[in-house]
Amino acid sequence: MKTTKSRISARGRERKARQKIGRKILASVLCAFLSVGNSTNLMVAATEPDAETIDGGDNTVEAQSDEMCVHGMPNGEHCVPCVQEGVREIIEVLTEQKIPANPLQTVYEDIEKVYDIYVTLDNEELSQLTEDEYDWLETLLVKEQELIGLLDELDRQVAEQGTTDHNTLSALYQIVAESYGVFMQNKEAQQEEQVQNPEEDVPANQDIVQDESALKQDTSVLAEGKTEQNTETTPDETGNEEQADMVPAEKNKMEITSVSIKDSEGKIQTLKDKNQSETNTVFSMKYDQQVTLHIEVESELNLKNKKVEITIPDGMVVVEYPKPNSPTDFVQSVSPESLDDLNSQQSYGSYRPKNGKITYSLGDTAVNTSFNIILAFDTTLWNKQWMTDYNPAPIITDAIQIRTYSQDGENQENLYDSFSADGTLTNEYLRKGPYLNTAEPKNKSVKPGKEAFKLTDIRYRPDQYEFSMGSYYKTFTMTINMPIKTHKDGDITKNTYAKLDHIESDSKAWNLTELDASNVEYSQDGSQATITWKDLYISGDDFITPYFVWNDGDEAKENDSVSWSSQVVQAEYTAWDGTSGTCISSKKNLSFDVTSTGKIAITPRSRTDKSISYNSVASNDSWSYLGSIDIDGNGTADTRSMTLKYTYYANNNDGKDLVDITAQKIPCPEGEAVSDINVTTVADPQTVIPISGEFISKDGYVLVTKAMAGLGEDDRLKTITATVSKYTPDFSSYVYPRLGDMVSSRGATFGKVLKDETNTISKLCELEVKEGEVAITKADSLPNISLKIDANRGNEIPLGMVNAVDPKKDYKEKLPVLDKVLCTAGDEVQFNGAMIASYYPYTGISIINDPEIIIRLPEKISIEDLELYQQTGSTAEYLLLENSAIENGDIKRGQPYIKDVDYTITEKSNSESSQSSDSDSLKFKEYIISFKKPVNVGWFTNTDLTQYQLGISFKMKIAKDADAMTLDMRNCVLARSKTILQML
Repeated sequence: MKTTKSRISARGRERKARQKIGRKILASVLCAFLSVGNSTNLMVAATEPDAETIDGGDNTVEAQSDEMCVHGMPNGEHCVPCVQEGVREIIEVLTEQKIPANPLQTVYEDIEKVYDIYVTLDNEELSQLTEDEYDWLETLLVKEQELIGLLDELDRQVAEQGTTDHNTLSALYQIVAESYGVFMQNKEAQQEEQVQNPEEDVPANQDIVQDESALKQDTSVLAEGKTEQNTETTPDETGNEEQADMVPAEKNKMEITSVSIKDSEGKIQTLKDKNQSETNTVFSMKYDQQVTLHIEVESELNLKNKKVEITIPDGMVVVEYPKPNSPTDFVQSVSPESLDDLNSQQSYGSYRPKNGKITYSLGDTAVNTSFNIILAFDTTLWNKQWMTDYNPAPIITDAIQIRTYSQDGENQENLYDSFSADGTLTNEYLRKGPYLNTAEPKNKSVKPGKEAFKLTDIRYRPDQYEFSMGSYYKTFTMTINMPIKTHKDGDITKNTYAKLDHIESDSKAWNLTELDASNVEYSQDGSQATITWKDLYISGDDFITPYFVWNDGDEAKENDSVSWSSQVVQAEYTAWDGTSGTCISSKKNLSFDVTSTGKIAITPRSRTDKSISYNSVASNDSWSYLGSIDIDGNGTADTRSMTLKYTYYANNNDGKDLVDITAQKIPCPEGEAVSDINVTTVADPQTVIPISGEFISKDGYVLVTKAMAGLGEDDRLKTITATVSKYTPDFSSYVYPRLGDMVSSRGATFGKVLKDETNTISKLCELEVKEGEVAITKADSLPNISLKIDANRGNEIPLGMVNAVDPKKDYKEKLPVLDKVLCTAGDEVQFNGAMIASYYPYTGISIINDPEIIIRLPEKISIEDLELYQQTGSTAEYLLLENSAIENGDIKRGQPYIKDVDYTITEKSNSESSQSSDSDSLKFKEYIISFKKPVNVGWFTNTDLTQYQLGISFKMKIAKDADAMTLDMRNCVLARSKTILQML
């Protein structure tokens, strides 16, 4: 059952999804568990990160209103009468005893209040509810995830639109009404059963006899039933597999006594416990988190050839499972011996999941044995539109299957016990499914002739919003419009369709060479082409480029016009389990001139819509992105040399400096030269200061700084003039974003905000471009950018953690986040990480100087040898917008380390830091590290435009009596700005 706090946090997570720690930033999980050999062990394994957060914003419980309910309880928490009154009104509306003006709205308001209070009730308060009230609410909570999703959506509608959508209200009403109907059916069935089977006194031993009889019946069914779960195959001497006979045996010879699922927050879902009469055969997991499957087995002493078999089906993957390492020989072997050899029997294109059958052989003397297997949902298979329109989350039948048996010879097995449970996939993020969109090209010209040409890239994403992961399709059908050439035939305007020539893609998976491939079906009817890929596996995001060609006699000629529409770039797919869906597609119309000339396009990108906060220049050691004027190839041939002149206007009306321009990127194709660089200053605009030398472009630009001209801190740049040797048709200074953030890097202007005040500079920078002596743009329409400065600290910088670099390897090699893959309780695990700004640097705030680090670990893990240090690195030229930072620059690790006198550590008590009062959950300690002096984190350094990073290393010492646990290190080491209070 969720608590109020966890529900509020779930609501906040989606709104802040794009500001969270990168999904592929911190790729490690610490998993501590009891070993297979009656001793305590630890395991470290890799995972794909999630953006969990300790929310410091308005979504925390502490930030809620202090209002009291009518019964005197704060916010109505723990108020049983509020729940009872709400339930009463809901049922009156459902049964039409009460007919309000808007029944749907009434049920929404009531069920939200009832739910939020009900999940706060403790056992004593729950006992005050009537049996009917409790049973109905528990019936409703069977669809808790769907309920929460609808409540959150309605809240969002109210917040953004001031009203609720009728369809969403209807969906919520239907869930509530259906749950009441199920409750009434169950109640009637119970009453009928009591009438037919009145209670009788039964001797105590009769229950035992009935249980044994039921067991024998159950095991005989197992022996005769599912062959996949209940039969074992053994190879004969020829290598062929023979089916072993399955013979039911006595359960107490080898009994599965405990099965549980433990997640990274220390919460436990108990599926089976010998001390509890009821078992639970369904467990839930978030799609992007790992859990530990904990199994305990009791077996008879000196029983021969004991086996424990765990089977994980498609839809789930095994991340790691322990190998026998106990000197007592309680566990003698495991098959397969390595995760590398554990593969699904089914391949999905080139993807083969890590799952299947794991079999442990126990020694004769083993009695109490435990196993811990780290599992995750298979996001390659489960990443389609299963949450769209709040469809029920998918259930993987027999997601875990366990059985115990002994083997007599090769062909006879004695089955003792078995257990299986279904897995439910839950998460509120994964909603929109695969997505296609077209990128508008900078080159809007088509070359004459018969040569195959491209018009745009089609970008494929496994999920529309922010998740980059593998995906598999049984079939994927895409329909593409053909380009249309409009030309004159005398006085008649005619349209001619091109045809598809071939398709290329970055991953090669979509490639279609000369329209011939064994796993592709292709057809074209003139205006459209339809392509169906079969058995298609895509490892992540991808770019698909169709190439077109004209039929003989229809070649494009100079001054013809070519248009292309992505209105029909559509796709339908069939997923691995046979379900079908539609791939969302963007829609765009493009037009192109047919020309053989060389042109460029000049595009200014101002910072008025997304202002810059002065907090982003918190230190004189950092620069801020102020905007850009992009230059892109827009012809079919190389240009001649171009002269660029940047003029800066950084003063307000009273002449006071608002911004200091510190650097300018001159857009230039890779390998081309920038020469004849000159600058002037505001104080002396007539004096030209040359920067000698010829500079070869790297990464698409040449950086010109004040320092290169020998200017001091108080000098202000007025102009920069430079000559670029040429621009190529395919050159682009604009870096395409993966998300909707404003991005430009190769034509960017950098500087420092000098005044801590909200202001707007209507013309910050103006660019004049000449080809020879001819200006590309008219003097009265020179492209320029403006700048809005916001003194508000309302923007956010997302922080994340990446691998630290190894100071012993010249900073070229990354250290693992955790240094051990297998270790025993009592060992030490080294943590090495670096805090970074995990988002693209051209946002409102791109640097902070007041970081805080939060370390949250179970009580059984202590921290030793803490080290903190400053380093720089991680360039951003080709960093596409994904919640991650790509390290493609040299890391420079600062010395000396940050001294312990320059920071403080505050430790929270166990009761404060524990996330759950559940006795089955782990207890945590929380440490907050604050700095006494400014420490920069984020973009940009003032020399090479890399970012400042904060390194952190420490040892985690695990107690010798550590219990089984699964820890996600993304939740254990977090960061935030003290000023902005954005926690990640």
